[in-house]
Order: sequence, then structure tokens, then C-alpha cells
Amino acid sequence: MVADFVDIALSFFHLVGAFIWIGTTLYTGIIFTPVFNKLEPHVRETIIRNLVPQQSNILIIALILTGLTGLLRTFRSPMYSYFMTDPWGWGILLGGGAAALMALISFLVIIPSGKKLLETSTAGSPESSESHLKNPSSQLPEIAKLQTRIVNASMINFVLSFVVIFGMAVAG
Repeated sequence: MVADFVDIALSFFHLVGAFIWIGTTLYTGIIFTPVFNKLEPHVRETIIRNLVPQQSNILIIALILTGLTGLLRTFRSPMYSYFMTDPWGWGILLGGGAAALMALISFLVIIPSGKKLLETSTAGSPESSESHLKNPSSQLPEIAKLQTRIVNASMINFVLSFVVIFGMAVAG
């Protein structure tokens, strides 16, 4: 009875974390990025300054929640002993491997680039923002480079998210 409750709770939190993480990744790739790329630099800067910290914190929590509950679910499963001989195991390896790669890209590229972008762009006051627009600084090429790095890494994660979903479907 307790074991069933633990399994249900782990599954629930695993799915909630995965929905937030993968859902945000898909939203970013399908809706946000195409619109963001068409915006003026000062609008992009405002969006990044307001969105990146909040989104990063939520995604880190979702990523950790998904990873930990996924590992616990895998090791608690009675199918664990058949891991490499069953489609369930291959699905776990495929989806888990793609998710691990997404996590690495997030922690090694997207989050550090986002933090650097926040540091490089203006401080956020209206005065600094207006002076930044009137007199473009030498930081603009660095800002564009960081934005491109984040978008490219996000698109890789976007593609990998389909591999994760496929792995989840195989693992059933």
C-alpha cells in the first residue's frame, strides 16, 4: 500500500516536472523564438531581463525534479532487472540520455549565457536603457552573440525534447 503510494507520487512528480520542462522547451522553440527573433534589440533586452531569471529558476527546479524522480522510478521498478532486454529499458535509456544531454546543454550553455547576457546588457533602469538606445555601445555585438548562442542551444534542446518524448512513449 505504501509502496503503491510512493510509486504514484514519484510518477506524478516526474510527469509534472517533465511537462513543465519539455513544455517550456517546446513553447520556446515553436512560439517564443520565432517571435523573439523579429523584435527590436531594446525589446529583446527587456524580455530577457524580465524572463530569463524567472524561467531559469523554474526550469532548474523542473529539471532536477524530473531527473531525481525518473532515477528513483527506474530503480524501484520491478522491470529494472530486465533493463537491457526490454523496450522499457531502451526507452528509459533513450529518453534519459536525451534528457541528460538537454540538462548539460542547459547548465553549461543556456544558463551561463543567460546570466552573462543579463550582466552584459544594461542595468535595467529607464535612464540606462534610453542612453543605451541613443548611443549603441560596443556591447551590442556581445549581446547578439549571447542571444544567438542561447537560441541555438535552445533549438538543440527543442529537437532533443522529441527524443525524450519518444523514449517516454517506448518506456510506456
